[in-house]
Amino acid sequence: MKIGNLGPIQQATVDFSKLTILCGANNQGKTYLSYTLYGILSNIHKMSGGFFSNDEFKRIINYGSITFDKSDFIDKLITVMEINFNKTKLELLKRVFKSDSIGFENVELSISREEIAEYLNLEAIKSFGIKAASMDLILEVSEKQATILLTSTNEVADLGKSPMSTTIRFMLNRLIENAISANNNSFYIPAERIGINVFRNQLNQNKVEVLDFISNAINSVNKSKNEMNVELLKSLNQLTEVYPLPISDYLNYINNIEKYDIDDKSNEISAFIRSNLIKGRFYVDDATSKSYFRAKMGRTKYKSDSIPLDITSSAIKSIYGLDYFFENLDSTKHNIIIIDEPEMNLHPSNQTEFAKLIDLIISKGIQVVISTHSDFLVKKIQNIMIRNELEERSNGLNASNVKVYNFEDNTVKEINLLSDSESFDNFDRIIAEIEDEYLDLLEQRASKRDKLKVNQNESE
Repeated sequence: MKIGNLGPIQQATVDFSKLTILCGANNQGKTYLSYTLYGILSNIHKMSGGFFSNDEFKRIINYGSITFDKSDFIDKLITVMEINFNKTKLELLKRVFKSDSIGFENVELSISREEIAEYLNLEAIKSFGIKAASMDLILEVSEKQATILLTSTNEVADLGKSPMSTTIRFMLNRLIENAISANNNSFYIPAERIGINVFRNQLNQNKVEVLDFISNAINSVNKSKNEMNVELLKSLNQLTEVYPLPISDYLNYINNIEKYDIDDKSNEISAFIRSNLIKGRFYVDDATSKSYFRAKMGRTKYKSDSIPLDITSSAIKSIYGLDYFFENLDSTKHNIIIIDEPEMNLHPSNQTEFAKLIDLIISKGIQVVISTHSDFLVKKIQNIMIRNELEERSNGLNASNVKVYNFEDNTVKEINLLSDSESFDNFDRIIAEIEDEYLDLLEQRASKRDKLKVNQNESE
């Protein structure tokens, strides 16, 4: 991905790997980059509209099917999405950032064809189908071919007429879009997660109150039509998302948590989180929809005492959405998770445990992007990479699947964590400055005490 003139970033080229680490001082562009990546990941599958030419559409109508060579099908998908992305990328950025104060006119943003294929895992696209009242549309994908099938109870002559033809075109676009989406999942955990996790019930209540207001306005017989429209518009505006897309999507995700069982039917990743990071687990009360935490008791059991989520420690709160995501992980999909400051509120010992968690996540084929200020986290990742090399463990973190980018002075520079010739002083420089200051202060204090002793002896 290439970015220019976006926030503090003047120019950047970032190649995302199995693990991508974004480091640097505050307000250097890490959030701009991660927001942009998430915006692309969560929207580019919607840019497949216009895939079928008029001749291809007519063939589907007249013969009920059309078959492509699979490689040609994927290549055409990439071409269509590349064209649509370049046409709409500035509008996409406006939707992602939800801000009028950022000027997007001069922003440079490009992604390669290879990146589109990689982001969407198009080589692994699977068969998919959708239904309407009188027709079925199916994408059948085999090792070498991709076939579109249309079956309908309507006459062929009617299918080509408007409005039926318009409906079929719309459904064909949705078929391709949903087939791509069904194979992919991107998830963003924002730095604002603690507040969202704690106040999700209040936010739900706000929505209920607004919807009740709309219902009352509709049912009111004492209001004129214009008065009702004004109040409806005002109420609907309250429901409009005003947060950047990554935050609003996370908020919606948390708001839709309906069931969080207390049993221990978990996968290896969620089991690690409960045993090593939070030493317990969450659940949602069915009656109240409130979230609770139960501490672990032994290896598989939990204490009977339930602690409301909003009075647990900040460290526990920060893991809530992450744990739920991995408990409900669909491992058949191509999963990409972006975590803003994973070290948030974690003790250094837990930050090193989080590094182990990332190693485990990567080993399960999940792609991870983190933005971090943690020396402990990065150094532990570095150690894990070396250990994996010594143990010849290829599916975890290693030099070939980890990329680190340092944001500084409006530029983005790739850093090799394991290179002897290249110094990664993002944290080391600050630590060295603090240690030098400490030693200098100790020396000054010792000198001052010595002088006081000399003066005291002379006065005696």
